[in-house]
Amino acid sequence: MLGAQGNVIHQIDMPALADQFSSPARKCDVVMKGGITSGIVYPSAICALAQTYRFMNIGGTSAGAIAAAAAAAAEYRRANGSTEGFALLSGLPDILKTTPPGSKHTNLYWLFQPDDGARMLFDAAVSFTRHGASRYFSLLRALLVGAPLVWIVVVLLGVLFFLLPVFSIFQDSVFGILSGLLWLGLIATIGLAIVIGGSLSRLPGRGFGLCSGLSTLKDGPPALTPWFHTFLSDVSGKPLNEPLTFGDLRDRDIQLRMISTCLTHGRAYGLPIDTKDFYFKEDEFRQYFPDDVVNWMVAHPGPPPSREEKSVDVSGFCRLPGPSDLPVVVAARMSLSFPFLFRAVPLYAVDFTLRQVKKGEPAVKPEPGGALNVGQLRRPERCWFLDGGICSNFPVYMFDAPLPRWPTFGIDLQEARPDRPDNKVWMPERNEEGLGELWNRIPDTPAFGALGKYIFGMIDTARNWTENRQMTVPGYRDRIVHIRLDDENEGGLSLDMPPGIVDSVSKRGFLAGELLLSHFAYPKPGVTLTWDNHRWIRFRSSAGRFEEWMMEFQEGFSHSESGEQCYEDLLQRPRSAPPDSYRLNSRQRKHLADWVALLLDAAKQAEAAPSDQRASQGEPKPTPVLRLLPRTVSKPDADLGGAPLIDPQNEGTRAVMENGPEP
Repeated sequence: MLGAQGNVIHQIDMPALADQFSSPARKCDVVMKGGITSGIVYPSAICALAQTYRFMNIGGTSAGAIAAAAAAAAEYRRANGSTEGFALLSGLPDILKTTPPGSKHTNLYWLFQPDDGARMLFDAAVSFTRHGASRYFSLLRALLVGAPLVWIVVVLLGVLFFLLPVFSIFQDSVFGILSGLLWLGLIATIGLAIVIGGSLSRLPGRGFGLCSGLSTLKDGPPALTPWFHTFLSDVSGKPLNEPLTFGDLRDRDIQLRMISTCLTHGRAYGLPIDTKDFYFKEDEFRQYFPDDVVNWMVAHPGPPPSREEKSVDVSGFCRLPGPSDLPVVVAARMSLSFPFLFRAVPLYAVDFTLRQVKKGEPAVKPEPGGALNVGQLRRPERCWFLDGGICSNFPVYMFDAPLPRWPTFGIDLQEARPDRPDNKVWMPERNEEGLGELWNRIPDTPAFGALGKYIFGMIDTARNWTENRQMTVPGYRDRIVHIRLDDENEGGLSLDMPPGIVDSVSKRGFLAGELLLSHFAYPKPGVTLTWDNHRWIRFRSSAGRFEEWMMEFQEGFSHSESGEQCYEDLLQRPRSAPPDSYRLNSRQRKHLADWVALLLDAAKQAEAAPSDQRASQGEPKPTPVLRLLPRTVSKPDADLGGAPLIDPQNEGTRAVMENGPEP
């Protein structure tokens, strides 16, 4: 197999058992958690499942998004009649653990190549992932190699202080020698601070990250983005100049979804983005993606927003392709933008909320977020997209349905447990299991390690508390397999894992796939949480929540506060009566009135039933809630060819007026 720059990474022999991927009898969805290098567990898990299941919906965040994209590419090729995609995917761990000729590091390490000028910060950061004395030797080497001018100055001053007679004051006593050494240490510290500070100050101009994702070695192994573009091409069977798109997958009934975090907007976005909001700059994107990918994006612009022609200057910008034309590699890279390790990806959008100065008002000084002067056109502004794991690191809810037709598997990554050193892969087998809380134990000893654990614990809780609770809900916990990794040297930010550890971690993915199969496809003796049990739990839980929701609906619909118009009157009000928004035509009103009547009857029956007959009696625990939430994941039909995109600037008006006049 060739890398993106033509150099040989690893020669793959097609597995003799590739035929096992040819005719899966079942369907499933799968969602994978983020975890940087921990993602090496996923290929073997996917291949274990692919022998029995066809993947219908595939999702993930960060490293889970990379794995999801690879799984979707393999499924795409299988839909086209070839199992070679899964054969290539099954060989991925061997590729990653291989050490290229003349190198001391594996291919996995070389996927993370720092940009010019960021090598010292990168090497220093990597040194903290090592252990024992090697951590300090690695850090010292990073500082020596990364700041040679500082050390040259220190050596020259040392020569002056200790060898030349004019500075003999430092040779007269032990105190003098110690003073000289302290001065040299101070000079070295100041020099390093200047060099490190200069490197840090350049990060904002480089997307706030050390690695763009492109290769910086002329003749070495490729970095993540060009390598992954080539890998997706090989796995999917598509040529490099026609990158795999979400529309290609949809044409084969495969839905791929990912999450990215827009720091500028303070929210998560589902990928592919299904709005008309965003633009990109061609020259910037060529600093992030291979030319074949950027050329495709430039040649396939998305539709313009409704207000673009009238009030927006988009010169120098390209419209982001619509979901069906968006290359999968672009979305995967947007989801895997781990803060400071990778550059954040810049897209652009227009802020239509900025006030425009009216005629007669004094002009204002242009500034970011400031008002616009008379006649000044709006311009797209940069929006930084970071790692999806910042907002949603394990979106196991992605493909949920009240009553699933096939299972949605979740693959979770957790810390290894000292009390269960041999239990590397686990999932509950009985209904009473999987309810325990996760523990982030914080030592109370006076040490910086305890402070760091405390700070990172706060950040992790803010990021993951919702999903941590979701994993205990009935109908969720029974379909999630947990892979336990030692954070000290397995996965995470351990970029330089030895081949043996890469191999050990990747094998856990196969065990995870086998464990899911032993529950859902071929239940082993003693396992209660089977596919039928899962469906029954979802039915019982959904029925109980729907019963509760109907009764609350009936209460609100039938009992209005004194002096207020009731919901029945609102539903049946004449055309001329307010409120004027989101009106119904007569056919809608008749249908909705009939539907509400049926719902109210059902709610009254539920309320009148004895408590021991209600659906909520004895329902699975802990009891979840049914509520309306903002949509994070892209619309299910977003990547269909020709599907209309959301135009936020026109959406409110269209939604209010779309029903038109009464027929």
